[in-house]
Amino acid sequence: MIRPTIRQLQIFDSVARHKSFTRAAEELFITQSTVSIQLKQLAETLKIPLIEQVGKKIYVTSAGEMLLASCQKIISILNEMEHDIAEFKNNPQGDLHISGTITTQFFLPRVFGAFSKKYPDININFHVVSRPALMERFSRNQDDLYVLGRIPEDMALKVIPFVENPFVVIASKNHPLANSKNIPLETILQEPFLVREPGSTTLKEIQRFLDAKKMTINKKMVLGGNEAIKQGVMGGLGISILSQFTTELEHNLGMIAELDVEGFPIKNQWYIGYPVGKKLSLASNTFLDFVRNQGRDIALSCLHPELPNMSKMSEQENIAN
Repeated sequence: MIRPTIRQLQIFDSVARHKSFTRAAEELFITQSTVSIQLKQLAETLKIPLIEQVGKKIYVTSAGEMLLASCQKIISILNEMEHDIAEFKNNPQGDLHISGTITTQFFLPRVFGAFSKKYPDININFHVVSRPALMERFSRNQDDLYVLGRIPEDMALKVIPFVENPFVVIASKNHPLANSKNIPLETILQEPFLVREPGSTTLKEIQRFLDAKKMTINKKMVLGGNEAIKQGVMGGLGISILSQFTTELEHNLGMIAELDVEGFPIKNQWYIGYPVGKKLSLASNTFLDFVRNQGRDIALSCLHPELPNMSKMSEQENIAN
C-alpha cells in the first residue's frame, strides 16, 4: 500500500489552515509549485479530493476535513517527539559501559565522579579487567568505550589521547639508592626486580623499553597485580617499575621511594577508544566530549593536584588498524 509522506501531510495541514497556497509555501519555506504538486500527489495517493479551488478561494472538502483532524494528531505527535529528542540531547541519559585495564582504576573513578555530577542521568558501568580480558571484551563488542595504554596493532580501533601515563622506578623507602640522584640505568637493572604477570600492559611497556636499549632486568619474582608489587617493594623484596598512577599515594605518604633513574619516567599514554564503525550512543559521545574538555585535566590531577590544568594534549583522533 502506498502511503502519504509526512511532508505531504504537513503541506496539506498548512494549506488547510491558511486557505492559501502562497502562505503555506511561505510557512514551509518551499515554492508554491511544490505545494501544488505535493497536494496533487497526496490526493492521488488517497484517491479522494482534499481541496477545492473556486475562483481565488480555497475550500477543504469533507474528506479533507476528516484527514485534517488525523493530520493534526500526527503533526502533534511529531512535534512532541522533536521536543523529547531535544530534551534528551540537552539532558543525556542511559547506561554507559566502559572497560579499562587494571591501572585505570587509579584515575578513572575520579573522572567518573566529576562526569556524574554534570550528567547524573547517565549510569556508568566500569569494568576493570586485565589487558587480555579487555581485548576479549573488545572483540565481542561488549562495551561502549575502552581505556587502554597501548593501541593493539591487530584491531581496528578509533582512539583519542586521554592522559599521559608515566612509568617510574620504585623501591623501599629504606633502599640504599632512595636518596641518590641520576642513578645509571645499568645500576638499577642489577637490582632484584618484582614484575607483573605475562600479558599485562605494564610488563609489555617495560619490555619494550628494555628491548629498545637491548637490556634485561634481574627478575626475582612475578606478582599478579600492582598492589602485590607495591607490598613486595615496601617489604624489601626488590624494586619495580609501575605506572605513576598506581604509586603516587604511597609515594606521597612516604611509604615507598621513587628512584631518580636516568631515562625515567618512561613516557607513555592512556587512550580511550571504540571499534571503527561502531555507532556511538549519546551517552558515549557526551563522555568523549567530557574527556576532551575536562577529563584529561581531572585524570592528570591524580599525579599533580597542584597543577589541575596542565594537560594540554592533542584533540586529533587517530585510527589504528
